[in-house]
Amino acid sequence: MAARKRGARAARPAIDRALVLVGAVRPAPLAVEDAGRRYTPEIAVWVAPDSGLIWGMSLGPPGRGAATLLEALLAPGPPPFPPRRALPGRLVLTDAALAPPLRAALPDPRVEVAVTSPLPELDALFADLFAELEQQQRPTLALPDAVLTPLCAACVALWRAKPWQYADDEPPIEIRPLPPGPPAAAGPAAPTRAARAAPPLYACVLGAAREVFGVALYASRADYVRFRAAAPWAQPAAAATPEAVFARLRRRTLLVSFDPKADLQPAYCAQLARAGWPPRLPMVPSFLALGGGAAPGEPTAAEARRAALAVAALVAFCARHEDAIAAGAFPVADTVTIRHAGAPVPVALAMPPGAARWPGRPGR
Repeated sequence: MAARKRGARAARPAIDRALVLVGAVRPAPLAVEDAGRRYTPEIAVWVAPDSGLIWGMSLGPPGRGAATLLEALLAPGPPPFPPRRALPGRLVLTDAALAPPLRAALPDPRVEVAVTSPLPELDALFADLFAELEQQQRPTLALPDAVLTPLCAACVALWRAKPWQYADDEPPIEIRPLPPGPPAAAGPAAPTRAARAAPPLYACVLGAAREVFGVALYASRADYVRFRAAAPWAQPAAAATPEAVFARLRRRTLLVSFDPKADLQPAYCAQLARAGWPPRLPMVPSFLALGGGAAPGEPTAAEARRAALAVAALVAFCARHEDAIAAGAFPVADTVTIRHAGAPVPVALAMPPGAARWPGRPGR
């Protein structure tokens, strides 16, 4: 008679013995209202001490520190990172009172829980995190109207053109502003130093997967290549860790995306409307700068100006070469002229980057 099969045993989570995380809980610098009750929640954070990057973070009611720490430990990483595949071998806390309840709540007793003295580095991380949260709670952008207006105008054209309907995220599009030609002079003038063009950006059109619509503007082609190589779809999920992905963006990347107006704060939508965004459109643009060793946040004025020119040039280029781009008939290269900061600016574009010589004559 065949031996009776034993009952199926629940699979134990994998343990990464080399991984150590440091965690703590702090009152959040914001208020939450739930079922008519207003309170200050707590934020639990786990940090990888070797890199200083946040491994996991969770928000919870006050007095539930161990439970909130567990949620931060088991929750998936921030997009585009996949869910965790392995638990750390060692967890280190700075609050001894949280160790017993956390140890009891862990799904695997093999995970060691230790306690250490207060860490100034962890306090500094919380200070930076809270400053960022306070900035995010501000309903409007810090960009002045003179910077936001041309950026909104370029985004209006991007939303109406919708290049993601026929362009994929590969290959990227090189966007290279060219130095302006010498102005006409009435008479002889002293020689001047030639104007320097802004460095190129590398655009990745987002939306082919119908998840995020917009464009990512990379500061270098190498950043684009490294980021794609570290993305979850390019390698096993266990290898696509936050450390691996963030390290690829050595310079700042600007993400321009579109969100439903109903999901954003009225003050933010009103600010965009004052800057020229059509109030009748159901979507509004959002702007995020990330990478370069800095915390994600809104773009600087200089970054926003570069993005306005790049997006406007991208829209003109894609509209002119829609058929070739849709058919994948690469290389495609052209030069367009964009009115920017009160002057015409020639911008050379190529898809893929460096695949063809730039035309010498600006487009009409």
